Amino acid sequence: MDQCFEIQPLSPVIGFDAIKTHGSIIDSANLIFPDDPFVKNSLAEDLLVSDPLPYLDGNQYFPLPAIPMTWADLSVKDRKERIQKRMKKKEKPLFVNLKEARRIAGEYYNRGMEPVSGSSVQGIDAGWDVSDIPKISIDPVSLETKIFYRSSNQFAGDSKLWMHVKTKYQEILTCLLFLQDSGISAKRSSGFGRFRIKGQVCSTTFGFQGKGAYLNIAPFIPSENDIKNIDFEKSAYRISVFSGRGNYHRSLGIYRYFESGSVLWLNGEVKGTLWRLGGMRTRVLSFKGSFVRLI
Repeated sequence: MDQCFEIQPLSPVIGFDAIKTHGSIIDSANLIFPDDPFVKNSLAEDLLVSDPLPYLDGNQYFPLPAIPMTWADLSVKDRKERIQKRMKKKEKPLFVNLKEARRIAGEYYNRGMEPVSGSSVQGIDAGWDVSDIPKISIDPVSLETKIFYRSSNQFAGDSKLWMHVKTKYQEILTCLLFLQDSGISAKRSSGFGRFRIKGQVCSTTFGFQGKGAYLNIAPFIPSENDIKNIDFEKSAYRISVFSGRGNYHRSLGIYRYFESGSVLWLNGEVKGTLWRLGGMRTRVLSFKGSFVRLI
């Protein structure tokens, strides 16, 4: 199977990314096929999923490539407003179709890796809600409490998404249908993270197609063998940190990964990494990435 699925969220989706989706699929496989060795030995290694991304009017949208951009052609007022939104985290993520992503990458590399004009980007921010979530901080000395607000971006319940799934195991369809009924979220019992699979939509070719610039659409940590196939000097990327706690409040560790939207110049195929956490069931963290060629 090498397909893209259209997904219709039935409720606000929080933390709906490739890491959580991959882990949820493996968890569901453990429940559905508890005595089948393929779950522990093969499925986790073979399965590759992307982040869910906007699907609008029959078009697949991708993260805005993390290519350097200049805003020199904007007025001083517009630049100040943009900076203020970023500082308050109220700027909605921008998505572009594949044609626009390739235009941006082509301009960047054709100009000797000079920043491209940000104001010329034709993108959308559809499918996102921005809300202020109240938080409480407690001073460790005086024990004084303060209320503050943190902006949060999440997919709205009426948005449409698509997600790339690749595996040689057809049992994955059963797992996806199981998650469709149960939801993907620690808060699924309260109605969060519920969705419906609408069908298959894919006209995009994924994976390594020869040397060039590739847009990553899933968290990615290169393996030791991958390093030699990545030209970091010709790449443009963002790095984030993943951490947290699992069952019994055990630390999951700290992982630094290339964000979705990073542009990596690949000279060969890369496979990423898969971290097994052990425990009573097979628990995994997938940082295998998912790539589509730009140039």
